[in-house]
Amino acid sequence: MSEIMLCERPLDVEMIPSVKVFRPAPEIARYVTFYYIVDAPGPLTDFLYPEWGNVRFGLSGEWRVDMPGYYPPDAQSEVLYGPTDRCGSVTASGGRMAGFGLTALGWHRIIGNDASGFANRVVPLGDRLGVAADVLRRELAGLCDADLMARLETLLQAQIAARGPDDALIVAADRVLRERPATVPDFAALLDIAPRTLYRLCRRCFGFAPKRLLRRERFLETLGEVRSAVGCSLGGALASDYVDEPHFYRDFHD
Repeated sequence: MSEIMLCERPLDVEMIPSVKVFRPAPEIARYVTFYYIVDAPGPLTDFLYPEWGNVRFGLSGEWRVDMPGYYPPDAQSEVLYGPTDRCGSVTASGGRMAGFGLTALGWHRIIGNDASGFANRVVPLGDRLGVAADVLRRELAGLCDADLMARLETLLQAQIAARGPDDALIVAADRVLRERPATVPDFAALLDIAPRTLYRLCRRCFGFAPKRLLRRERFLETLGEVRSAVGCSLGGALASDYVDEPHFYRDFHD
C-alpha cells in the first residue's frame, strides 16, 4: 500500500483536520477504491459528493453523515453506506474515523447484497466482513495508521478469496460505464444485452437504474472538470456533456 497525503495540517493551524488516503494492494484494487483515515482535532462539518459503497468506523468521537432521504441508524460507529446519488453532510464532534470505499465489483464480492436495497441508505455493518463490527472497531481503534490499514487489507483479501469468481458481466458493465455511453440503448448495446437486462444489472450492481446512473456519472465527471478548469469559462468546461449552463445547474441542484 502507498499513502497519498490529501491534506497536510499547516504548522500554524492546529484545528484543521488531517485526511490520509492509502491505495489498496494491486490484487484487490478492482474491489477497493482506497482506504482513508480522518483525524479531526475539533468539531467538523463537511460535505460528501455522491459516492459508491463505503464502510466507515468511528474510532473516537461522534461521526454522522446525513442527506435528504438517507436512512441512518442512530449511532454511526461501524456502518455500511450504500451508493448515493446526492450530496450529503458529514459532522463530527472531533476524533478519528477510518474506512474504505468499494467499487461495484467490490460490493458484489465483499458485501454480496443487491445494491439497490442500500442505495441512499446507511445500515449497521454487522458481521458482513466476517467478524463482529463492534469487535473490529475496538481493535482498529488501538492501532497505528500502518497496522490499521494492514488489518483491513488482510480482512478484505480473506473475504474476497472466500467468495466465488468475479461476475464477467459486472466487470464488463463497470468498464463500459467508465467509457460514458451517451444513452441507455448505447449502454445496453455495448454490453450486448437487452435494455431490461441492463436495468436489472445496474440496480443490482450499482444501486441505480441505467438512466439515473448515466446522469450521475456525467455530472460527477463534469464537476471534476469544472473544478480544475482554471482560466476557462464554465460554458467551455461543460461543452462536451451539457447543452448549456442551465442544463448543468439542474443536475447540480438535483
